[in-house]
Amino acid sequence: MADTIKRLRWPPELRVINDYHDDAAHLDALADSVRRHWAVQGRGQKLLLSFHGIPRRYVLGGDPYYCQCLATARLLRERLGLGAGEVLLTFQSRVGRER
Repeated sequence: MADTIKRLRWPPELRVINDYHDDAAHLDALADSVRRHWAVQGRGQKLLLSFHGIPRRYVLGGDPYYCQCLATARLLRERLGLGAGEVLLTFQSRVGRER
């Protein structure tokens, strides 16, 4: 991508975010989206957060994704003023037969 951008006559300004799980702009956008949904649909009993799953061996091998998902969920919950019991965290899209 960088090589392609370098060739552009007027390259755009880019901001690279390696890990965005705790990025304020990302969390603000998520919280705003939830609030807009609540304004139209009403607030349910629980907020369901569903993240894409990864194989367990990745997590056991040190991949930070699982912990980053937990952090995102906690930070979003705090932004929305929800208690721990008001948010359900799930993972989906099993990869083949792996857990």
